[in-house]
Amino acid sequence: VRSRRQRQMCIRDRCRTELLSPLNNWQLSWSNSRLKGLSSELLSFLFTMLHRTLPTRERLHRTKQAEAAVCLHCGSGEVDSYRHALATCSKSEPVFIWMFERLSLYCSDVTVDKILHLELTPDTPLLHGCLPLVWFAGHTLQRIWSRRKNGKQCHLYEIKSDMEAQLAIVRRSKFSDICDILDIFMSV
Repeated sequence: VRSRRQRQMCIRDRCRTELLSPLNNWQLSWSNSRLKGLSSELLSFLFTMLHRTLPTRERLHRTKQAEAAVCLHCGSGEVDSYRHALATCSKSEPVFIWMFERLSLYCSDVTVDKILHLELTPDTPLLHGCLPLVWFAGHTLQRIWSRRKNGKQCHLYEIKSDMEAQLAIVRRSKFSDICDILDIFMSV
């Protein structure tokens, strides 16, 4: 049984993101966000996404850098949270659904929150563990965010083209054996 002081220390050791989503398996999330085989650019994006520090309208409004927190991309009047920006905005949702459907081929209990928290575990063991799932989810989310940040539409064909270029780099690396799974994701 923990004392009150031990419980307070435990809470203090957790970051704001962990406190906002206490039911998430953060050990898995942090582990997945630092997998060998992910580029430094992707690692940086995943760190920012997991800490919810992407400059969404909600965050900019909270830090007094924007007048309103509503999404400017879809016109729905919804708050532009990181969840809205990456998953539920009508401008990014088709790409997110495409990614979701492919991840569910190997991870049957996948949810929007599990993807956004990188809480991805394959149903059956894969070579290199979670790497193909995290690589695919991370690159898709990074491309969605990049398009939004630059004021561009999220077109699936452009995102797939960008990811194919990244996949070509993986094919020449020591992690080339994950390409079999990534090819399935890209072709289905």
